[in-house]
Amino acid sequence: MSTTRAIVLARGLGTRMRAPDPSARLTQEQQRIADAGLKAMIPLNGRPFLDYILSSLADAGIRDVALVVAPEHDALRRYYESDAPPSRVHVGFVVQDHALGTANAVLAAERWVQGEPFLTMNADNLYPVDALAALAALAEPGLPAFNPDDLVRSSNIPPERLRSFAYLDVDDRGYLRGIVEKPAENSWLPPSGGRTSIPAGTAVLGADRATTVFGWDNEFDAHDVQVPAFEIDTLPVTNAQYLEFIAANGYSRRELWSDEGWEWIQAEAVTHPAFWLPPTADSRSPIPDWKWRGMFEALPLPLDWPIYVSHAEAAAYARWQGRRLMTEPEFHRAAAGSTTGHFDFAGFEPIAVGSHPPSAAGVYDLVGNGWEWTATVFGPFDGFAPMRSYPEYSADFFDGRHFVMKGASPATARELVRPSFRNWFRGNYPYVYAKFRTAGR
Repeated sequence: MSTTRAIVLARGLGTRMRAPDPSARLTQEQQRIADAGLKAMIPLNGRPFLDYILSSLADAGIRDVALVVAPEHDALRRYYESDAPPSRVHVGFVVQDHALGTANAVLAAERWVQGEPFLTMNADNLYPVDALAALAALAEPGLPAFNPDDLVRSSNIPPERLRSFAYLDVDDRGYLRGIVEKPAENSWLPPSGGRTSIPAGTAVLGADRATTVFGWDNEFDAHDVQVPAFEIDTLPVTNAQYLEFIAANGYSRRELWSDEGWEWIQAEAVTHPAFWLPPTADSRSPIPDWKWRGMFEALPLPLDWPIYVSHAEAAAYARWQGRRLMTEPEFHRAAAGSTTGHFDFAGFEPIAVGSHPPSAAGVYDLVGNGWEWTATVFGPFDGFAPMRSYPEYSADFFDGRHFVMKGASPATARELVRPSFRNWFRGNYPYVYAKFRTAGR
C-alpha cells in the first residue's frame, strides 16, 4: 500500500486559514499574503512556505502532488506552472468549489486519486521528512502525531495552546486507540499521558543537617545517588486506565501480585480500590457505574482523576503493563523543578491529572494530587540517628514491609512539602491518598 502520491490542501480561503495568530510576527508582505488567505504562499527566506512542503515530500519519495485550491487560485497556478515549476515533483491542481471543510477538500481530489493510496496534508504544516517517508511506506492507513512534551520543548508553541489540539491515544505498538477531538479543560493531554525519558544523572536525597532547621530523623543525612537513565509515565495512572485493569481481571491473576499482596486480597476479598464503590445490583447501565468514595458523598467515578490505591495494587498494575514502579532516587530525578501542585488543603478530593505545570523534565503531578508510591523499601539513610524526642517515629517501621511515598496529597500541609520529606505505608494499606505511575528501563 506504499505510495508516491500526496494531496496538499492549499485552498486557504476558509476561516481557519484567515484567522489571525497574535503570537506570529509577520513582515508587511507576509501579512498581506496571510490576509488574502494564502498562508501557504507566505515567503520565508525568499521562497513560499509551500515550497518547503513540496521539497520535504520529494525528499520522502513523493513524485506526484495535487494541490487542492479555490476557484480563485491564479497566484498559485502561475507560480508553480510558470514562475518556479518544481523539478522533483509533478504538481497538479484540483478545485474545491466551496469552502466546506477538510473532508470535502479531500473528496474534491477523488478523481485525481483514482483509487490509489495517497498522503494528505495541510499547506500550512511542515512535517519531518522521516515522518512523511514512514507514512508513505505504510502497508495500512496511518497518521503522524507529535509527543506533546517534545512539541513544547522543541518549538515555540506554548503548553496552553495544546488545549486546542486534537490528541491521539496509541498503544505500545503505535496503533490508534482513540482520538480526543476537542479536549475538555484539564484533560488536554492524551488519555495515556505519554511517557517521558529522564537522562542518567545525580539525585540528591535527604536533608543537610547544617542547613535544615527541622527534619524528621529518616530525612538525614543528605547524600548523592547516581541514577541510570529511565522513562516514566508523564501522568499518573487515572481511574479510566485502572478500569482497564479491572476489566482484564487483574485482581484474580496470581502472577501479577507479590506474595503479601496476594495473601491480602484473598483474605480480605479485595476486588477493587478502596476509594471506589462498586456498581449497584439494580443498575441498568450497560457500562458499570462505579462511584468515587468522596469525603462527604459518593460521586460518579471521575475518569481523569488519579487512581488512589495501595502499593500492592499499584505494583500489580505495573506488572500487568510489563513495567514497574519508580524508585525513590528516580522520583527525585523526575520531580526536580516542581514548584506547584494540588496540596496544602487545596481541596478534599483529587483533581484532573495534568492540571498544574510539570516538573523541569516535563512530568506532571509528582508533587500534589496524591502521594506517589515508589518501589523503595522504607529504610534509614547512612548517618541515621533516632530522634531523642520521638525515637520510634521511623525506626519501628524499618521492617522491610513499608514503602516510601514522595510528593504530597491534597491534604498535605505546605510545611511538609519539601524534597527530603519521606512518607511511608505498608504495602497492603489501602486507605491513603496515594497514586502511582509506571516506569521502565
